[in-house]
Amino acid sequence: GTIDFQNEGTEFDVFGGEAMTRIYPVSGLDIYANYAIHYTLTTVPQGAIGLRTSEARTSAHRLNFGIQYRSEFGLDLSADIHYASEQVWLEQVFDVEQGVVYQEFPLPQYYMLNARIGYRLFDDALEVGIVGYNITDHRHRQHPFGQLLSARFLFTVAFRI
Repeated sequence: GTIDFQNEGTEFDVFGGEAMTRIYPVSGLDIYANYAIHYTLTTVPQGAIGLRTSEARTSAHRLNFGIQYRSEFGLDLSADIHYASEQVWLEQVFDVEQGVVYQEFPLPQYYMLNARIGYRLFDDALEVGIVGYNITDHRHRQHPFGQLLSARFLFTVAFRI
């Protein structure tokens, strides 16, 4: 059989912005936060192929907050939380009667909590740590066909000369 394909004719205009702050209330302590907003306008030109009248593959709202502490005796602690609002992806799928068609795949909002504990030795030449990503095991996908993300932990070692 054959499959016909033509790129969709939708045109996109993207607007957005980001605000952030980072403060250092005491020596060794960093606190940061940022917020990003994203909005896309769509236009389907006269005679173009494509039914998309909105675009939401990128979250309209993203928020990050984190704290990091580096002690004088070598202990490092950090944690961050990331939030992304819902998304709607338009992907191509195969339909038995129509061939290749576009279908919407909604993704719910998600958050991810990451943390790290580390220790610096030998005048900061050696650093060991344990890092946890998505430590609350809030399973989610960042693309409709992507892998389900679960908690993961790493042991890290860094040596500096």
